[in-house]
Parts: sequence; C-alpha cells; structure tokens
Amino acid sequence: MNLIAPSYRSLLSSLSKQRLLSPLAPELYFLRGGRRANSYASFVVREPPANVANQRVIPLIFPSASAWDPASVTGQTSLAAMLAEHGYTGVEIDLEVPGPRPAIPNKLLNIFAKELASQIRLSGQMFKPCIISHGVGSSLIAQTYIESNNASGLVMISPAVDTHEALHLLPAPMKEFTYEPNFPILIVDTPERIELHEQRNRLVKDGLVDMAIVPQLVEKNVFSAVAKWLDDQL
Repeated sequence: MNLIAPSYRSLLSSLSKQRLLSPLAPELYFLRGGRRANSYASFVVREPPANVANQRVIPLIFPSASAWDPASVTGQTSLAAMLAEHGYTGVEIDLEVPGPRPAIPNKLLNIFAKELASQIRLSGQMFKPCIISHGVGSSLIAQTYIESNNASGLVMISPAVDTHEALHLLPAPMKEFTYEPNFPILIVDTPERIELHEQRNRLVKDGLVDMAIVPQLVEKNVFSAVAKWLDDQL
C-alpha cells in the first residue's frame, strides 16, 4: 500500500469529477487530507461550500476498509459530496490493518475501530460524529466503534443482517453485537434485504432503528433517504 498521503493535486483532480454530481455547486469544496505517522489509514475532510446557508455542526464519518472489503467504499465519495452541498462536513476514512490480520474476529474489528477513532481525532472534528457505513464490512467496523465511542447517530447502508453474513470477511464466526444504542440509527436497504433484517437483525427485531426502503441502492435514492433522516434526527 502507498504510504504517502494523497497530494492536493490528486484531491483536486478527484474533486473536479465530483462536482459533476450536482449542477448547483457554484464553487469548489474545501478538501484536506492526512495520514497519521506509522498508520496505514488515511482520511479526506470534505467541507461544504461557503455559500451554503445551513451549515451543520455534526460531522459525518464515512469509514471504509477497501483492502479488506472493497464494497465498503461503494458510493461513499459521491454521498459525502452530495451531503456537503447539503451543509454537512464529511470525513472519508479508509482503514487498513498492517501486517497479518488477527485470527480472532473481535481483535480484528477492534483494531479497525481504534484506528477509526484515531483518524477522527486527527481530522479535527469537535462534535460527536454521525457514522455512515456502506456494506457488510463497514457496518461491522462502525458498530464496533460505537460500542466504546460516543456518536450522534449511525447510518448503515445495506449492512450485514447478522454477523453470520460476514463470514466471508471474518477469520472465524463471531457473536452478535449486544450494545444498546442511545442515539438514532437508520438502516437503508432494498425491500428484499429489509425482509431479511426483519427476520435476523437484532436491532430491527427489537425496534431500535429506523428503516428506509429504497427500490435500488443508487446514489439518488440513498442520498434522499439519508439526507431526510439526518435533517429530522440531527
């Protein structure tokens, strides 16, 4: 893995493509990136354009672990860009475990979660964040993080319905999470997968989460569901 932090040239190159997502953006986003010394993780902070009237104070954290679960980065950059125009500061954080990955699932996820906490601190966010995960692996990292860290909310886009669904990523089976959330949680998924959540997901069966059903997990659908929920809850 390249250990050099992303250059501003590459960030601006990425940005020029991201601006095409919305014709309403009259100016560039402010982006800054970083990497902690001796860390394999990196982050990019995406702040709203200065002309956005309603600047939100709760930062949005978009964790991924692309080398472990490539699906965890799906749609995250475009969602962060669209929510920046909606007034939210977003921090995209890509995590990695240096060296051999632990053979015990909880140890592996704890390493990811501790690195996520470190990167959030390094990004300079002052308020308790809302975590937005995508896919199976990212949802496990996000839930491990909130077990021992404060958060304002949690959004899981097509997460694992239970830990058994994550066996293709984990070195061994693991127990279900047992945390009791004291903040709002949203699950965004398709009708077919919502049925699976209702059958197998502990949070859904216990009535501890909101659910947004979208016909397909495409950018427009996901953004509409997430933005509306964020406006209502945060």
